[in-house]
Amino acid sequence: WSRARLVARGLPDAGDDPVRFAGAVLASGRPLFVDRLQRGEGGSQVEAGPDGVEYLYTFAGIPTTGGGVVLMQPTAQVFAIPQRLASVGLTLVLLASGVAIGLSVYLGNRLSRLVDAAERTQQRAEAAARSLAAVTAESEQRRLFLERLIESSPIPVNTSEIWARIR
Repeated sequence: WSRARLVARGLPDAGDDPVRFAGAVLASGRPLFVDRLQRGEGGSQVEAGPDGVEYLYTFAGIPTTGGGVVLMQPTAQVFAIPQRLASVGLTLVLLASGVAIGLSVYLGNRLSRLVDAAERTQQRAEAAARSLAAVTAESEQRRLFLERLIESSPIPVNTSEIWARIR
């Protein structure tokens, strides 16, 4: 706090400008919180000083003496730290969001390339399987043709010798 004052019997102490110290002043010249101080109450109050600057006054009454303690600070200073923390927090959140978005784009692209490669491999495997199926069907047709040819031949053929030579 920039200033702390002990207020005895509800009046500001001598020194400095009591109007600037107290902020808004009633027609009687007393600060608005003096009555609350005299009752021994405490609290906070924001008031504009005659210079136009807003001050936060925090006060606590001392019931046995009729006086109290008053702390004052410009509101710009009071809220500077939370505002600074909020801006740092926002910056960190935005930075973390940017990193997360960048990482997700990078990983998404890598995954997309892997999926594309897997699809191309599957297409090549299916094409090879179709080609193999066609070759196998052609081979089967030739085998069946040869078997029918051998069976229909007027000359007896020993198929076991033929198969032994083929293998």
